[in-house]
Amino acid sequence: MSGCPGLLAHVVIKLSERLSLTSGQIALAAELVAREKFAGKSSSSTVDAIKTVLESVGMHGEVEVGNDAFTVKILGEENCPLERLCPVPFFTAAGSRILTGERVYPLRVDSRVVFKESGYCVFRLRRVKGL
Repeated sequence: MSGCPGLLAHVVIKLSERLSLTSGQIALAAELVAREKFAGKSSSSTVDAIKTVLESVGMHGEVEVGNDAFTVKILGEENCPLERLCPVPFFTAAGSRILTGERVYPLRVDSRVVFKESGYCVFRLRRVKGL
C-alpha cells in the first residue's frame, strides 16, 4: 500500500468485503463522476471520447475497434488490488456516452470486467445498438 491511492484502494476492498460494496455501486458512482466531469462537452468519435476520458484521469490507452466492441488497453499497476472493483471501465463507458451519445457498456466475462494481459489492464466496451 503506497500513499493515498493505495490506501483508498484498500478502503474500497474492505467496503466490498464487509459492507457489500458491489461493482454496480462502483458503476453508479463512476457514472455520477463522469456526468459532472463531461457535462456540456462533446467528441466526434467514440475512440476519441475513450481517449479523452482516460486522459482526464492521467491515463493513456490503446483502443482497438471491433465489430461490436472496443477493446481498451491501459498500462496497469503491477499489484492492483481493485481489479474486481475497477472503476475505469465504468467511468470510460459513461464518459464516452456523455461525449458522443453512443451507448457503450463494459463487457463482463466470467463476472470480470478487467483482465491482465502482458502488463496491461484490458477491458471491452460493447456498443448498444438500436434503442
